[in-house]
Amino acid sequence: MLEEILGHIFVVTPKGKLLENTVPATRCPECGYYYILKSEFDKLSAKGRLLCQLLEKDEYYKNGLPGNSYTNGESVLMRNGYNVKKNNGLTQIQRQVILENIVSNGILSPHKIASYLSTFIAQKDSLVQYKEAVAKWDIDRSFVLNYRNSTKEVVNINSIQKTTHKTIK
Repeated sequence: MLEEILGHIFVVTPKGKLLENTVPATRCPECGYYYILKSEFDKLSAKGRLLCQLLEKDEYYKNGLPGNSYTNGESVLMRNGYNVKKNNGLTQIQRQVILENIVSNGILSPHKIASYLSTFIAQKDSLVQYKEAVAKWDIDRSFVLNYRNSTKEVVNINSIQKTTHKTIK
């Protein structure tokens, strides 16, 4: 079970300015590794060069990524009432209460929810008809990544391993 934490990392801008950043992260208590979402890594990288060691590796899978299973095309979020469709009538507050409920009942961690939402965004971001859905997913991803941050431990990040997942055909 991953623990929700905050990662503290410095970035140097192209003009040499040092930026202090705190990002949502998780820690595995068994192996001691910390994890941030690709979307958070990309936001940091867009600001400048991360001041930490960066290790890159590729992981290969035959049938997609493990842990991203859907039942009858529905994600675990949808099975628990979460939806961004125009015609379902859920407000932003309702969606976020549903996400809080998923976390408080131990169904998914905030980080895992954000990972699902990042996947949805990546799949639909370039499709015009999903513009509103992508905006809602982005708002909700920010919400869960900032969920109860005041109670999370802050850890300095001095090394990042960037893993690229690839499917073997």
